[in-house]
Amino acid sequence: MRYIFTLLFLIHYHNIHAQDLGRQKIGSETKQLKQDDTLEIKKLVSIAEKNTETNKDAALQAINRAISMLGRIRYPSFSGLCYKTKADIFYYYSIYDSAVVWYVQSIQQYQIAKDKKRESLSMQYYGVSLVYLNKTDSARKVILQSAKNFEELKEHAFAAKSYRILGIIEQNESKLTKAYEYFNKSNKWAQQSNDTAIQMTILSDFGALYFLVSDFDRSIQYRLASLKLAEAVRDSNMISLLYNAVGIIYKNQNNIIKAEEYYLKALQYTRLGKNEITTYYHANTWATLANIYNTKKEYKKADSLYDSALQIFRRQNEWQDISRVLVNKSGNLLDAGKKKEAYLMITELIKLASEQSINRSLAYGRVKKAEIMISLNPSEALSITGYPDPLKRAEALCIEAMEYFQSAKDIVGESECYNQLISLYKKQKNYYQLSAIQEKLIMLKDSLQAEDKRSEVVRKEMEYFAEKDREAISKDILKEKAARKNILVIAIIAISSLSVILLIYKRKRDILQQKIEFENKVAMADIEMRILRLQMNPHFIFNALNSISHYIQMNEKDKADYYLTRFAKLIRATLENSEFREIPLSKELEMLKMYMDIESQRMAYNFNYQIQVHPDIDPEQTMIPPLILQPFVENSIWHGIASYSSGGMIRIEISHTNEFLNCIVEDNGVGFNKQSSDQSIRRSLGMKITRERILLLNKMKKANATINIIDMEKGARIELKLPYETGDV
Repeated sequence: MRYIFTLLFLIHYHNIHAQDLGRQKIGSETKQLKQDDTLEIKKLVSIAEKNTETNKDAALQAINRAISMLGRIRYPSFSGLCYKTKADIFYYYSIYDSAVVWYVQSIQQYQIAKDKKRESLSMQYYGVSLVYLNKTDSARKVILQSAKNFEELKEHAFAAKSYRILGIIEQNESKLTKAYEYFNKSNKWAQQSNDTAIQMTILSDFGALYFLVSDFDRSIQYRLASLKLAEAVRDSNMISLLYNAVGIIYKNQNNIIKAEEYYLKALQYTRLGKNEITTYYHANTWATLANIYNTKKEYKKADSLYDSALQIFRRQNEWQDISRVLVNKSGNLLDAGKKKEAYLMITELIKLASEQSINRSLAYGRVKKAEIMISLNPSEALSITGYPDPLKRAEALCIEAMEYFQSAKDIVGESECYNQLISLYKKQKNYYQLSAIQEKLIMLKDSLQAEDKRSEVVRKEMEYFAEKDREAISKDILKEKAARKNILVIAIIAISSLSVILLIYKRKRDILQQKIEFENKVAMADIEMRILRLQMNPHFIFNALNSISHYIQMNEKDKADYYLTRFAKLIRATLENSEFREIPLSKELEMLKMYMDIESQRMAYNFNYQIQVHPDIDPEQTMIPPLILQPFVENSIWHGIASYSSGGMIRIEISHTNEFLNCIVEDNGVGFNKQSSDQSIRRSLGMKITRERILLLNKMKKANATINIIDMEKGARIELKLPYETGDV
């Protein structure tokens, strides 16, 4: 929405205070000016402020007249206030390029006046405007400087707000650990202020952050703590927002009853017609409550609430909210069996989103329209859509939406496109395309699992920082108590303090060491999981099962039995060995043999392989990280010699020099430079993961392992140097 609750809910709580501060300064500066000019300019500024939310033209007309009179006064603080007021009008109506121009002029005037406080206030708004203009790096610098200024001035509430803005910027870019650090700084300054607004808002921000990493229990705790403060100051808008937020958490936990309970509570704290912002909140809660009724299959209730919300959003020209509700309403109509109405509704949405350049809603609208087309039977298709073959159009809509979701890295939207294409190809009985889409969906789900793993790591980091903050607070309390002790026990306190300091130092050192070990373990576990996924990738498993099916269909039972046995042994060996940091070289080579035998049989024996181990090396005693060579062998088979009908050769050589185990994988394929872009992507993934393993191995063992890629005239050669270690399993 274009109202003050956009990126910064808190600006609403400080704007009036900042304007009052500006007028106080002006009062002292203009004592010797003509009384009529001074009063006229103040009156015009007041008119502009009052009309900002209701009449943009009147607000601009008033402030422009005030600015035209500044030449008679020539006081920078007065000019700074006028310029900021004009910038605020543009900011309110989302005209950020114009807002930036006037905020800069306001900052310059306050710098001339050496008024750092008001300069920093303008910098906050200037920074947020830059965010909306996608100039995030510049915004960070400006807002961080405003935070430092407020720290110097001991302006606790304003410093808290600046750090909160920085936290929101990092959160919007999915840098959640950095966002948590900024929110912590904001909370520190908020607690030192008497400003309940910033205190309750930052608590709500913590709740939103924990929601993003799926820690719903902590998210609810912070939201309810914020709610307690909001109720204490009777801030109905904030209470409504927090009830709504808790309802969303319960909905994500599939607790529909609790979600409905909190949405209904949210409605009790917003009254229609009180003001535009409150009315907006009310409509937004209607829209979210309608989603609950859709889930409960109470389609009439849902449809009525969608219509009520749409009526308000249309009156307020809230195009993004209109498009969001239209998508959900069309889905509700489709669920209710009203396919024609659903089709007309989603067509309206696509037209609106296209006209207003709301790309995300446009993409979701196309997917929903495709879903409706796919659901139609032949007798309905032509009369509802006008297309004799709507499935072809549905496929095109999914592909168009997919382009946006992939560019926006919207995994949920991309997944929905795949699901609709699967339904479409099943209906067409196009099993070739169906198989390809199902395979892509499997890979996308792997990406979602990786995101979940990253969220878990972020949660651990947030817990670590929270524990660190609690220790710092405990330390401060101990110091305060020590300062109050009687002079007669100074010696005892000194000894006790020294002991405490030593214990704290040791504890901090232990925590740091544990953190390093934890991070290394997390990194190693992540790499091992990615290596395992690389080995057990859907392409390999899909091809193996296809080969087994082929042998069975051709009644080649011996080949099918041999292939299945080797495949099962490879899967088992891979899973068993992935549990260990190191395995004997003999086991690693045995897995490679099974893998190459399976691939050779599948590819009609178009390649042979040789494995040479230097006589000085005992394969049973020599230890090696599991699956370290597999990505290179896979690359040689799939991308090096896959196109050969025969004559392919893969050579694996193991030797050692002093403290290094030398591993060479060489093939006579096409080489790296001649691989296709898709092959390069796959090869790059395997190489990236292996390089990460090597870096982590060097870090944990203080070793000097290396990897070298050589593109030969015919084929490729990988030289891998690992620490030469021997020992029992």
